[in-house]
Amino acid sequence: MLEYGFIENVDYCVISQKREIGIGKGLTDHQLTLDMAKEISMIQRNEKGRQARKYFINIEKEYKSEIIPRLKEEKEIFEAEIKLLKAEKELFKVEKELNILLNKKQIRIKDEKIKKLKDYNFKYATVSQVADKIGISYNHDKLIKYSKVNNLIIMRVKPNNYDSMPINSYPGEAWLKCYGVDLKEVYSEDINFFE
Repeated sequence: MLEYGFIENVDYCVISQKREIGIGKGLTDHQLTLDMAKEISMIQRNEKGRQARKYFINIEKEYKSEIIPRLKEEKEIFEAEIKLLKAEKELFKVEKELNILLNKKQIRIKDEKIKKLKDYNFKYATVSQVADKIGISYNHDKLIKYSKVNNLIIMRVKPNNYDSMPINSYPGEAWLKCYGVDLKEVYSEDINFFE
């Protein structure tokens, strides 16, 4: 066994068997590892060695025919999972960028609305206030329609000179676009302005 490079207590173990007293020497037996048994059977130059070699070659072929497709399948699953993780990471990145863009757009829209309101000095006036100041009566339906179409805020106010329910106060832009009335020019500081 030593001539093939086998190592005691690694490839095989020595087992001593004692015999009854007076009946010869004890026996020495060996317990082989599976790998060593395979190797010994494969190096034999006889029919049994040939059978052992064929047996192990067939076992290896069967193993490869079963394991290689399974490994390929597992590799494909693993690669698909990696692609999915990359796609999820990219989706997260796109969602983050989209949220940033949406926030910027909302800020821009808000800034535009504020600019519009600043252009008209945040001025609002009721139909009766304008009529009292100019002396012309105006229809509030055009003001309502224009304000709704352009997403302008119509304020609800309770006028100082009325004890009745709150009435609509329309933005300066609606007055300017519907009737050509510029609240900045028509009114001085005595009108109700809202911010």
